[in-house]
Amino acid sequence: MLSTATASTRLGGPEEPLAWTLPTDPAAEVAPRQATGVRATTYKGDAHLSMFASARTVGKIAGSDDPRMVKLTAEVDALEAEVRPTDQDHKDRDSFLTALQTTVSKLVDGEIRVHAFGSAINGFWTPHSDVDVCIQVPGHQTRAEQIVLLRKLATALARVTTHFVEPRFSARIPIIHWSPKVPGSMLATDISVNNTLAVVNSRLIGAYMEIDPRLRPLGIAVKYWCKARGINDRSRGTLSSFSLILMMIHFLQRRPAPVLPSLQDLALQHNMPPLYVQGVDCRFATDPKMVSDELDYLCKEHGGRNTESVGYLLHEFFRYYGYMYKFGTIAIRDVAAANSSASTSQSRATSPSAGVYLFVDNPFEVGKDVANVLPNQHTRLRQELRRAQQMLAKGVSFFDMCQQSTLEAAKAAGKAPVPRGTMLAITVVTALGGLSIAAGNAALLYLHPSWHTIIQSTSPIWALVTQFLSARLTDGITALDITPRMGMAVACLAFGCIVCASDHLTNSHMATKASLLGMVLSILAVWTRAVRGNIQFLLLRSKQSDVHTLLYRAAVVTAPMLLVSSSLVEGAHPWRELPSTATFVAVSAVIAVSFNLLSLHVTREFGTVNKEVTSHSVKPIAMLASNMLFGQAFMGVQYYGVALTLVGAAMFAFGSHHGAGKSRVA
Repeated sequence: MLSTATASTRLGGPEEPLAWTLPTDPAAEVAPRQATGVRATTYKGDAHLSMFASARTVGKIAGSDDPRMVKLTAEVDALEAEVRPTDQDHKDRDSFLTALQTTVSKLVDGEIRVHAFGSAINGFWTPHSDVDVCIQVPGHQTRAEQIVLLRKLATALARVTTHFVEPRFSARIPIIHWSPKVPGSMLATDISVNNTLAVVNSRLIGAYMEIDPRLRPLGIAVKYWCKARGINDRSRGTLSSFSLILMMIHFLQRRPAPVLPSLQDLALQHNMPPLYVQGVDCRFATDPKMVSDELDYLCKEHGGRNTESVGYLLHEFFRYYGYMYKFGTIAIRDVAAANSSASTSQSRATSPSAGVYLFVDNPFEVGKDVANVLPNQHTRLRQELRRAQQMLAKGVSFFDMCQQSTLEAAKAAGKAPVPRGTMLAITVVTALGGLSIAAGNAALLYLHPSWHTIIQSTSPIWALVTQFLSARLTDGITALDITPRMGMAVACLAFGCIVCASDHLTNSHMATKASLLGMVLSILAVWTRAVRGNIQFLLLRSKQSDVHTLLYRAAVVTAPMLLVSSSLVEGAHPWRELPSTATFVAVSAVIAVSFNLLSLHVTREFGTVNKEVTSHSVKPIAMLASNMLFGQAFMGVQYYGVALTLVGAAMFAFGSHHGAGKSRVA
């Protein structure tokens, strides 16, 4: 049951309470909406449900006693026990927070408090989770002041040689990401300044977790599923962990016999005094008897408290959001209570959530969507929810249901932010590949065994570059007057520096951008002569040639620009939105194979004519384009960039096929 200490963190001892007296807007200090003396209705948001959902679900589940649900309950309980932190984990976390408090206190004068939030205090923390930290500092209310303090802290933390420091000042809330160089070896953290509302949100979730022990395994299970399926990344427009937990609480509040009450509504009903944080009323009930009485009242029409098993509730969670929920606000409080009675109906009609799929309302800042699911992800998320329900209803194990195919795992790996150590590893592998493909393969296998099969199966881009430089250009790289191997080494060093520098600016598609930058820099010098010659041809001799020859010459000039732009342009519709994995594999494979065959045909057909341009440009560019296309699609790059690559390669192949034998380079 809920204890009076649920609103405070448990970090090895009682934590000092938050200083709730931060400066607030006087206009916000208005009297709260008075309780009417009537209990809150079951209304939680304005989520619209389908009346015919049961007809579309797969498999009929009798209830918690169904053998499939008994098995599912055991699997979820085992998962929760496996990730449950030990006493030593808690001690390590507390020591880390204490050390951070000491470090920050040396940087700023005045009273400093360091508060953990997120999973570290809401009951869902695991040993492998990051620790979100809020530094509470008097003043420092503006974004500029917070960034100044974070810069000082980043400088101090950079002295710790075991960790990377990554400033993310362009985020909605400026943070420092501090992570170990060896993933999983030590704690990682995101540090923000005066992000007090996030701390209060976390304590509210912790209060819910204390009410019913089923919430923790359910939350752990949906987070595990979401991460395993590659839909747990808010920066990519999918679900954040916070929104997932709010969705679970909302669902448990809407069971026929509710598992959880609304702690905020309960505080209003009992006229608890308002508690303002940054101008927002953050009161919620923490009295165990008050909560118990409310649950008894809500469940009396159903013969007592909810006794559904964890497995059955998890199955119903997927059914609820996959089939029953259509659109509208998902809230864990009576949203109408935050508005005046006169404006309630109007606010619902003009609500920003009207017709929006998965609009997860902020518990305290009403009307603010904490999910922010991109429209192009709606179909995928609904499909994932329905897939989960269908597989569980068929008796598939929870872990098999969460498992990704090899292709899905590779796409997810390509989208994840890549640490700087991985960037260095890619540079080393590419450099070794410039000397010897076998050496590059060996280095790749040693540094990243899990990547070896994936990259090898996609005909690696860097291997194609290596073959081009080492085998095709035995006479050296023209304009730079250096050997191919030296050119490869210089290009690798340059690309490594660029990637490391860009690591401070963005963390999106870093793996793909790194490989493309390496390829572009490696073959830039090789293209210099061919491009220069064809520009001269276009300017001086265009009147003497037919359309096909002009197209061929223009393609040689424009192909590099198209290939470079394909690595920089990100469209709005990723490859993963294709109807199925099978379609994705088929399309990518057909395109890759077709262009490789075409390049071989062109080289064989015209190899003796215009030998310089054909051997140095036609086959390498066509093969690089095809493998870029397949590699980009495999790593999950937006298809607009891939389309540019396809257009450039098609222009080049078509033009060279019709014009290569008709004229020579000037």
